[in-house]
Amino acid sequence: RCYSESLYIGKNSNPSSNATATLNMVSGLMDEIKIYKKALGEAEIVNYYNFYEVPEIEFDDIWLQNILTDDIYKTQYHGGPYQHWMNEPHAPGYYNGYYHLFFQFNPFGPYFRNICWGHLVSTDMVNWKPLKEVITPTNGSVCPDGVWSGGISYDSNGVPVLFFTAGDDSFREHGLISNQNIGIARPKDISDPYLTEWEVDSEYAIKQVSGQGRPGQFRDAHVFKEGDTWCMLVGSASTKTNGGCALLYTTKDDSFHNWDYRGQLYEMVNQPGDLGQVWELPVLLPIYNKDKTIKKYLFIISPAPADTADNDIYYWIGDFDLTSGRFTPDESFGKNPRLFDYGNNVFTGPSGFVDPVSGNTYIMSIMQDQRKPSDVYKSGWANCVGLTRQVYLNDNGTDCYIKPVEALKDYQEEVLLDVKNKSVEECNNLLKDIKGDMLYIKLTIDNESAANFGIKVRYNESLNQETTLYYQNTSKLMGIKTGLSGKQNISGNFYGDLELTDNHLTIEIYLDRSMVEAFYNDQKAISSRIYPDKDSLGLLLFESGGVINVESLYITTMGSIYE
Repeated sequence: RCYSESLYIGKNSNPSSNATATLNMVSGLMDEIKIYKKALGEAEIVNYYNFYEVPEIEFDDIWLQNILTDDIYKTQYHGGPYQHWMNEPHAPGYYNGYYHLFFQFNPFGPYFRNICWGHLVSTDMVNWKPLKEVITPTNGSVCPDGVWSGGISYDSNGVPVLFFTAGDDSFREHGLISNQNIGIARPKDISDPYLTEWEVDSEYAIKQVSGQGRPGQFRDAHVFKEGDTWCMLVGSASTKTNGGCALLYTTKDDSFHNWDYRGQLYEMVNQPGDLGQVWELPVLLPIYNKDKTIKKYLFIISPAPADTADNDIYYWIGDFDLTSGRFTPDESFGKNPRLFDYGNNVFTGPSGFVDPVSGNTYIMSIMQDQRKPSDVYKSGWANCVGLTRQVYLNDNGTDCYIKPVEALKDYQEEVLLDVKNKSVEECNNLLKDIKGDMLYIKLTIDNESAANFGIKVRYNESLNQETTLYYQNTSKLMGIKTGLSGKQNISGNFYGDLELTDNHLTIEIYLDRSMVEAFYNDQKAISSRIYPDKDSLGLLLFESGGVINVESLYITTMGSIYE
């Protein structure tokens, strides 16, 4: 039989597609190519392969360095892989002087497929260095069809252990009820400070069984230790309601193969539909006020599925009792979980840990790029890691407050403006010559009488582009408007509640090309993606319905974490 199709070297002749990206393509180096006049059988191919000794290539010799620093939208001090697809940073931990963060990674292209665990390390939780992926789907293992999100803990000797969602689409053949179960990986060399190599255990940590969550919804392990007991949360769907739940397991055995099922951590009565049918990425962490005199627990969930649930992140503050295995929200939270970020589906995929160095509690996240799939494919990258956020209780322990990690200050470079006690007009005159897309802005305002005030970034008067961060004094709302922020896939006016003290407001803004993260009074945060034209680089203050006094305005450039 004759075929008229072309033969490609290094490219699949009949690739599949997900409508924007070409899938199942060759990715790697080719040293020698042989072409035969016939189709070889499996045994012949194995013999040819075994005949030649294939030298191992060092990872650094083939790893693609950052080639996207000139992309006007690619973030430069937000972490992530150099290129391709990432989502859901998870399993943050600390070992031998380095912070470790793992993430969902497709090393073959900027689309959701071929998911493995990427790996980032840092000494300060800002400058994340990408390393070789640590867990990949492998035939004959507990995860032949996918490696999805999970957590980290430490055995009795302080050695880190990873817990991942192990995907197996042939689960019924193995007597399982779900294609999602929890696997374990341990480091090959505990003396390696980067922990670059990991071994996957041949046995699961936990298999989903009937009555423990809804079959097929069993993922995203979060592991922490209470006293001498390890606790694991697994995201699932309730067997009692149509809503989501977090399942709790405990053990005192650091082989991590003998867990006791403790039931649902928390059941929300009359759960609203926007909180999802499944709770993904459940996180439970101790949280303290600044003086460490009050301790409570922060419980975070990601509602799913994204096409019907609100994909923003919600949290409760309350208490956790290990004996009963239950989390009890504070009364004010029982019916009203609160948003962790007031942006719209940008800050997602939460994970967190208590830093053993500082004792502070931190939350990590993915920052969704919010672009059309075709734009993502053309760009060569998707999403990034959010800035690390410290979370703490307010003085009376009634709410969770948020501020950026202190180490970000070390990445401030040139001071562009540092003024005090100015009017809006005086500030705007000084801002005329200040432009940038990688900036730190700290604005402190004493509101004398204004109904609405704030700052516009990526402003270009001639092109009518701007992103507006504002505070409405009459309605006590903080927010961001992105309707004029360029070619947005999602744009609008996003906001949330914020009460001022003595009419003072401090806004800290981290502008990183297409990424805006803003923190109001070290209490609440709002995040957004923007895609303005490359010349829209200006800044402008505004006030309406009265006047404000600009107590201080401090602006610096921000440096890149990439070489």
